[in-house]
Amino acid sequence: MSVRVYTPGHGLYTDTLILYGITLPLCEALGERLLKQPDLIRAKSLGQVYELEIQVNTSSDIARAISNYMSRHKSEMMNRLSGKPLGFFSEKDVDVVAQALTDTNGMGAYIQDLTKPGHSKRKREGRKGRGNTMRLPLMPIAGKYLHEDLTQASRYPQAQYKACNYCCALASLGLSQASLPILGAVGREWHRIVTVLAFEGEVNGDYFRLLNNYRVSDWERFYSRLGKAVAQLPLRVLVKYVVTHFSPTLVRGMRGALARWYVFSVDFAGRPKAPQIRGFQDLEITPLITGLSKLYKLPNISTLATVELQGLLDLLVESGEAQALEALMDFIATRKLEYLYIFARGTYSAIERERTGVLKGGRWRKALAQAGRFQELANALLRSE
Repeated sequence: MSVRVYTPGHGLYTDTLILYGITLPLCEALGERLLKQPDLIRAKSLGQVYELEIQVNTSSDIARAISNYMSRHKSEMMNRLSGKPLGFFSEKDVDVVAQALTDTNGMGAYIQDLTKPGHSKRKREGRKGRGNTMRLPLMPIAGKYLHEDLTQASRYPQAQYKACNYCCALASLGLSQASLPILGAVGREWHRIVTVLAFEGEVNGDYFRLLNNYRVSDWERFYSRLGKAVAQLPLRVLVKYVVTHFSPTLVRGMRGALARWYVFSVDFAGRPKAPQIRGFQDLEITPLITGLSKLYKLPNISTLATVELQGLLDLLVESGEAQALEALMDFIATRKLEYLYIFARGTYSAIERERTGVLKGGRWRKALAQAGRFQELANALLRSE
């Protein structure tokens, strides 16, 4: 038997978080079965919502998987949501989320309601709607709402976005467990860059399993390293840089899915409990995923973030060579020679400044050697066309 559910309809960013809030607990509940039968979970994009087909008997099975997952991971979620790297919630807020996620009767009824499209409209959620106020990190568009022309009124009321406890709780679970956050400073102000993967098309349980395994096993290793890029790179370039840190296994899984891939990336600045949005990026990354997949098929290469090229990448970031770094990633995505030229020119400038700088350390020699290594990889990529 199977249960078909639809995300509630709070916009693509929030519904993507809710999608992960449902599927990641199912990955753990299904365990080895999912590895052998990835079609136990299937997801399809339908415009601004997702359709999920899950091979379980009832909605209560999904609710129990979510409850068990929350019980096992509450400490981890508490740390991530109330401390680093996210910090948007208080401990009391996380307790409220946990209470909703472990309420198997209430969650079961909620999942059953999702078996029909249009939950948010049916429950009259949204602007000036019913429910709890949805926090800004769960819905970046949920800021002040201008209901009339400011040329006619000097003041305006706020219309906060409302949603039910279970929508808010599942979105919080997705934010904690599926987003890829970077914490960095720009001057004296701290920024939290939150990146969420989305897709257009169809995926199965393989993707959700690989994403969960990647976040758990790999992402934290790169967390501090990427933080220094926040002050140096435009958000668009930073998003692409995040993608280049994806593991070969995750990239191959994404490449094999019948989907086009996108990232939502939001720059939250200021106090984490009252953040402000300083930037939002919605970017298709399908060509970059395809290029990385080709790159990872070459011998003796894992990711660009390995010791093979990381020194060179760090130098480009610290030198402010955002154009060169983006050209590198655009070359991988397109294999166009003009991007390779821009990358080579920026790399030479960065290495030369390092070589002739005041400190005159030996780092430029390592970067130069790694630039030569990438030239070999670039030639191999071009030959593979």
